[in-house]
Amino acid sequence: MNYLPILQQLLDPVLQRAGSGNLRLLRQDGPNVIVAYQPLSVDAPKLIGKGGATIKALVALAGYLGKQNGQSLTFTITESIGPRTHTPPVKPDRHWKPDAVVDMVKAYLTLAKQRCPVEAIEESDRWRIIITAQLPPEIHLALGRWISVCALSKGGRAWSDHHVNA
Repeated sequence: MNYLPILQQLLDPVLQRAGSGNLRLLRQDGPNVIVAYQPLSVDAPKLIGKGGATIKALVALAGYLGKQNGQSLTFTITESIGPRTHTPPVKPDRHWKPDAVVDMVKAYLTLAKQRCPVEAIEESDRWRIIITAQLPPEIHLALGRWISVCALSKGGRAWSDHHVNA
């Protein structure tokens, strides 16, 4: 399976410029797949996150995607490209809409063999992304982290609400 398109779709909302950096397949040996991403220096801090929480979420999401497709998918970040620059904070955008994030989550869940509804509900100061799927708790947390980071990167606010159909 070619994981590069969905990984790029996961990365793009967080990047200052969609499609920037260098995402590539490092190695595929039977069911073992290693993908590396070399970000621009300006994007590296956002991708890593406080205490590495953001990159850990992305690594978990990639691993789960591979597992659901009978493979071992390892995602890694390599040394960043370009000079280190200060990135000004993203200004809040009260007109931000979560359509791109919802589409990204739907695409991810489809490839992870989790066909389920994903919807966004506007609340007073943020959006709630409702996911009805049977995901392991650590993947739900990773997806929730990723949703929040994607929204904040564009000036929005969103969180995930996970429902399990019995």
